[in-house]
Amino acid sequence: MYWLVTIKKYGQLRSCEDRTYHLTQRGIIIALNLKTGQLLWKRKTTPSANGICVSKSGIYTLSAEGVFSKRDPLTGHLQLHLKVDDVSEPLHYSYGNLEMIGTSSGVICLSSGCVFMINGENGELVWKFSEDDTTLVGMSLCMEKSLVTGINKNRGRAILFVVNISTGRLEKSFDLGQAISISPPGILSDIAYFTVFQAGVDNLWIGEFMQLELPEMLLLRRKEILYNTQLEAFPILFAGKICYSSLLEAGKTGAYEKGGYIHCRGIGTPETSDLKFRTIGNPFPLIAGWGEFVVAGCSDGYIYCYDLTAKKEKFQLYVNRRIQTKPTIFDQCVICASDGALFRISLNTGSIIWKFVF
Repeated sequence: MYWLVTIKKYGQLRSCEDRTYHLTQRGIIIALNLKTGQLLWKRKTTPSANGICVSKSGIYTLSAEGVFSKRDPLTGHLQLHLKVDDVSEPLHYSYGNLEMIGTSSGVICLSSGCVFMINGENGELVWKFSEDDTTLVGMSLCMEKSLVTGINKNRGRAILFVVNISTGRLEKSFDLGQAISISPPGILSDIAYFTVFQAGVDNLWIGEFMQLELPEMLLLRRKEILYNTQLEAFPILFAGKICYSSLLEAGKTGAYEKGGYIHCRGIGTPETSDLKFRTIGNPFPLIAGWGEFVVAGCSDGYIYCYDLTAKKEKFQLYVNRRIQTKPTIFDQCVICASDGALFRISLNTGSIIWKFVF
């Protein structure tokens, strides 16, 4: 059993039991009652935290200086606060991300330079993995393995690393060919999916969809090409579907202001079977999927919800604030954070249930 949190450079939102926690870009943790939006506690992290993990037993944070902390989830009071030995600082993070994944053995952390495990009870470094001249991009856990994607900066090639989460030992690596970037891996059942990005003509990004089957370690190139994709909005996977975004007029002046599309289709189905939904204004969507619904939060202040069964937009809501975190779909509701506010929105009606301004 794992509990996962990914930190965006503008802050991050995660829910656990009847509470939701938000780490702001200023390093402040805000805990709210999930149903009512009532403030439970607020704590400033020092030094300012860049990553957070949430579980029933603790709130874990990590700063760029390598300072690891544990807090009581009910009160926010510090239970552990120390500098992790042998972790180089500052901890940089790719594409605004510093990732932390909690396991029964410890907290696994990913920066652009290394992936490492910290003992959640005493803050000691358990193991550390790094690769020379390689920028690490993302990770996921599956079958007691950490799947880490990265780009070799000298050779310009995408790499997939398979790391044992108990020992930190590299079990296998895959050279995925020339690339300018690679997405974090997504997990469905025992298969990891990821996209390798190359530069196309007219400033287009071209993403090649691949998969790694576990435990056989069988790498397959699916020969599915995601044209015109945005590097900032990596494809997501949910319920047997792949979802990604594209620009309406990529390569043209002012393309970001003209909006784009959100694409969704079943994994293994041809691109011609895409469901394609239009977004307004600056796209840059942060996408979440649940069942037959896709929710996208955009930097122009719009939140969109699409019904994949009905093949149409369910609602759009303008909150007049830049959406800064990936939405969370929970209990028939959407939880999202904008620039200075948290929202809970009904998935059925698109109405705001509560709003908390910070």
